Amino acid sequence: MDETQHIKRQGSSGPINRRDDASELQNTLKNWVKRWPIVFVGTQHAERVIFEHQVLTRSEEPIKFGPLHPSIKRDMEIFNEFCGRLVLKIVEHGILPERPTLLVQGDTPLCLNIASKGRLGLVAIIVRDALELMVLKSESVLTVEHLAGAVQKLPLRIGLCSYNPFIEGPVHIPSMKEYLRDEAEEFAHA
Repeated sequence: MDETQHIKRQGSSGPINRRDDASELQNTLKNWVKRWPIVFVGTQHAERVIFEHQVLTRSEEPIKFGPLHPSIKRDMEIFNEFCGRLVLKIVEHGILPERPTLLVQGDTPLCLNIASKGRLGLVAIIVRDALELMVLKSESVLTVEHLAGAVQKLPLRIGLCSYNPFIEGPVHIPSMKEYLRDEAEEFAHA
């Protein structure tokens, strides 16, 4: 469902009318929602397409599509739970022999939130990149330095965050408006 925002982008693209494609997709979703429980995952931009009025009236309350902001208690609970599960999965899948508890200690979850602008998928990428740096250095324990290097590699390079919270500390927490604006700009240029 992540690509549904493209369906309504253009009014016409050659012989195929994109609005007809969107209506057909939405009608199919309405029929599915009547019969089966469905979980939709994507961005808040896809949410506007998926949960148009008729689909919304046939569904349970949707889960939050947007980023998880540190100023919202429930958002940080979800974020911290994700970090905890990530710690367990790293050991469960044999990536490390011991739990990298660093991911759930101190300011680490907040720093991951700032670096990813509250996007769980990007947290997974940051942690993967940090683990790769650890392996490249022939080390066996995940450290703050590995996480800082991973933030340099992607979030800072693409402008997702304005500073590296693992180096400078969580000195500035962007506003919710900033968290949302970055994603809107991504899709405006796609």
